[in-house]
Amino acid sequence: MKRLFIILSLFLLFYQSFANDFINGEVIIKLKNKQNLQNNISTKSLTHILNIHEQAIETKKIFSHGNKNIFLIKSKVYSTEELIEKFKQNPNIEHVEPNIKIKPLKIPNDPVYMKDYYYYWGQDKVKAFQAWDLTVGSEDIVIAVVDTGIDYTHPDLKDNIWRNEIECSGLIGVDDDGNGYVDDCIGFDMHDQDNDPLDYDGHGTHVAGIIGAVGNNGLGIAGINWRVKLLPCKIFDDEGSGFNVLSAAIECLDYIITLKKRGVNIVASNNSWAASPGVYLGDILKEAIQEAVNTGILFITAAGNEGTNNDEVCKTDTFCQHVYPCDYKLDNDGIICVTAVDKNDELPFYANYGMYSVDLAAPGDDIYSTATTVDRFILSAVGNYGWETGTSMATPFVSGAVGLLKSMYSFLTWRDIKATILLNTDYLPSLENKVLTEGRLNIYAALNNPIRDINGTLGILIENDKIIRVEEMEGEYYPQDNYIFYEKPFSLYIYLTNNNSSIIDLIFKLLSLYENVEPAICFDNDKTCYKIDNDLFSKTSYGSLSLIKMQIEDNSEYDVDNEPGKVRVNIAFLKRDKTAEDTPVENEGGDGGCSLSKDKNDFSILLFILIMASVILVKRAKESFSNL
Repeated sequence: MKRLFIILSLFLLFYQSFANDFINGEVIIKLKNKQNLQNNISTKSLTHILNIHEQAIETKKIFSHGNKNIFLIKSKVYSTEELIEKFKQNPNIEHVEPNIKIKPLKIPNDPVYMKDYYYYWGQDKVKAFQAWDLTVGSEDIVIAVVDTGIDYTHPDLKDNIWRNEIECSGLIGVDDDGNGYVDDCIGFDMHDQDNDPLDYDGHGTHVAGIIGAVGNNGLGIAGINWRVKLLPCKIFDDEGSGFNVLSAAIECLDYIITLKKRGVNIVASNNSWAASPGVYLGDILKEAIQEAVNTGILFITAAGNEGTNNDEVCKTDTFCQHVYPCDYKLDNDGIICVTAVDKNDELPFYANYGMYSVDLAAPGDDIYSTATTVDRFILSAVGNYGWETGTSMATPFVSGAVGLLKSMYSFLTWRDIKATILLNTDYLPSLENKVLTEGRLNIYAALNNPIRDINGTLGILIENDKIIRVEEMEGEYYPQDNYIFYEKPFSLYIYLTNNNSSIIDLIFKLLSLYENVEPAICFDNDKTCYKIDNDLFSKTSYGSLSLIKMQIEDNSEYDVDNEPGKVRVNIAFLKRDKTAEDTPVENEGGDGGCSLSKDKNDFSILLFILIMASVILVKRAKESFSNL
């Protein structure tokens, strides 16, 4: 009995920690496509489909694009677990998920972080000053800021705030433009369900200033875009430091997709927020993001501030370190996930990383930007400006780069823009094997090289299973008809010394963003194409080709020399496919992506709970220390 009491006590500690990750009595459901519903469907009609008593729930449709029917369900009668249990067997429901809490990714600006301030060090690192000689942005470009709102009264932001002129000049209390949101003159507050996205916390205002504080106006700072339109969509409460819920983020995506389809030139959404590590945000948000990307809106998000590897996989059902939405693997790969570097081009202690989940880095440590008048977070604010730290601050540098690229090259697609940004980073040793590009954002290089020149031959030298030198291909790079062309002869040379294994795994960083094509090497002189298959290459992740499972002896060589003439290389839009062990466990009832099997014996359960309790205690101790 005593042992059972200990097990039960530890289980309750574990369960409570994960139960705090969602709002009790709320779920998000996706109906199957056969349910062709009106946007204004009555609760009575919906409850009939859901087979639940009308008085037991409140319903709200939060996403309707791409032939998807997604609803937020609230109940004062049933718990989240009970709602999931009721709905998961319903033949009309495709998905049911808890309404998970998300948080802005920010680091408190204690005095320990407050040293040697350089107001523009971030802009200097990404070559913004040189980029401004080429373009300072355009008022035709709109970037959505999904955050704590924006202080739209800020003197350095107000002229760059997006305006919905139909609503601004329309009747009060009337949905003049018919988009489903009343009086959304300058955006919307999805948390409070009103038309005032004013930021009282400061996080969203700081992010907005990095993207697009007005330039050349004699005030404060200049954002990456001097001219741009910032569209605030507020998903957090006025405190900001607390959590909000998943449904508000989904509804923001629905809102900006609606605006995009009505002609608003939204090119990106900035999302400096995430769920707690290991908490899967579900498939419904993933589908909403994918739908936004399909309309041409890049989803720029932060890697997280736990200092962990986002690529860690759930090899057991105890804990995983994936951070969402960064780690989502979309069919169209329209996410750019960003981590932070400091003034010394080092990865800060708090910055998450991941070779297959995080794309690049940008400045994120002690970043100076706009602040709200009454700011509950920026302890160092002077007037309407202050410093913040975190991957939240790195993310808007990339969103700003998207805006500048689109303003200079309006013909670029979102795939072109993503490829251009990733192909033009500055290599940093501190990011080697840490992020996909191993580099920091370089906006000037991106603006100068939307079509890239690649120099040298592709030669790879390996010692003891470690790549120590890579030389790049020679020739002009340009896309045409889903192919990448190299004007000069292409050669591949691999040399291994003291190789400890008969199987090698190489990653070629030949980045391309073209969808649903097979990789191949083709020669124009004899019209011969060689398929890149598992005998030589294999698709492993977006933006890479891998040479895998080749039986190569120690101290051996492998050569591919192509004939002279134009070489056509078709690189697939490579997918970061989930492996079985990399697939997150579905969160059914707030178990944090983990589950206890009913057939486990007492010892297994006790061992599991003790491990979890240790993880939780260590995590809490770290959090307490980090707040000192």
